[in-house]
Amino acid sequence: MPTSKKQTNNSLSLAIMKWPVLWGGVATAAFYIAIRGGHLQHPLITRYFASHPVEYIATTMFFVGLAALLIKFLALLAQPKVTGQMVLGPFAATSIEQCPELLADIDEKPRSIRRSLLGTRIVDAVDYVRRRGSAENLDGHLRGLADQASERSVASYSLVRIVISTIPILGFLGTVIGITRAVAELAQLVGDISFEEAINSVVSGLSVAFDTTALALALSIVLMFAMFFVSRAEAARLAAVEREAEQTLIGRFESTGGGEDPGVLAIR
Repeated sequence: MPTSKKQTNNSLSLAIMKWPVLWGGVATAAFYIAIRGGHLQHPLITRYFASHPVEYIATTMFFVGLAALLIKFLALLAQPKVTGQMVLGPFAATSIEQCPELLADIDEKPRSIRRSLLGTRIVDAVDYVRRRGSAENLDGHLRGLADQASERSVASYSLVRIVISTIPILGFLGTVIGITRAVAELAQLVGDISFEEAINSVVSGLSVAFDTTALALALSIVLMFAMFFVSRAEAARLAAVEREAEQTLIGRFESTGGGEDPGVLAIR
C-alpha cells in the first residue's frame, strides 16, 4: 500500500511538472522580474511588453503556449530509438499460439523499450492477434492504431491553437480600449486647450494602443512557426513508428483466418 501511494505521488508530481501553465507562469515571472530589475532595459522591450495591461496578458499566454511546445519537443527527444528487433527479436515465422510468450518476453524488456511508441504499438498489435486467434486484418489494425496516434497528436496541440487564436484578439482588444480612451480624452481636452495640442496628446496615447496589436500578431507568428516545426517532427516520428511496426509484424504470424477457402485450409 505505501508503495502504491508513493507511485501515485510520483505520477502526480510528473504530471504537474508537465503543466504548460506552470512553466509558462514561471517564464513570465522571470521575464518581468528581469525587466523591473533593470536587466532588460531596452526601450522597445518596455514599450511593447510592459506599457499596457493587455501586453502582460498576451505575453503570459505566449509563454504558456511556448512552454507547451517545448514540453512536447523534449518528450520527442526523450523517446529512445527502438527497433522492432529490440522489441520482438529477429524476424522469424511465429505461430499465433506463441503470442502470450511474446507478450511475456516484451514485459521483461527495459521500461524504455516497453513504454516507447514502437513498444506500445507492437504490444497492442500482438495482443490483437492473441485475442482474435488470427493475424487476419492485422495490417488494417496497424493502420487504425496509426490513425489513433495521429488524432491524439493533433488533439495535443489544442492548447497551443487556443493561445494562437486568442493572442491577436487580446491585441485588438487593447487597441480598441486605447482608441476609446483616446477619444474620451480628446473630448475633454478640446475645451481646455487648442485642438492641435489635444490631437498631439491623443496621438501619443494611440501609439501605445496600437502597440498591443503589433505585439500580439508578432507573438502569434512565432508560436505558429514553432508549432509547425514541432508538429512536423512529431509526424515524422509517428510515420517512422508505423513503418517499423509494419516491417516487424506483417507476415510474421501465420494467417489462418476463417475467411479463407476451406480447401486451402484443408491442404495446409
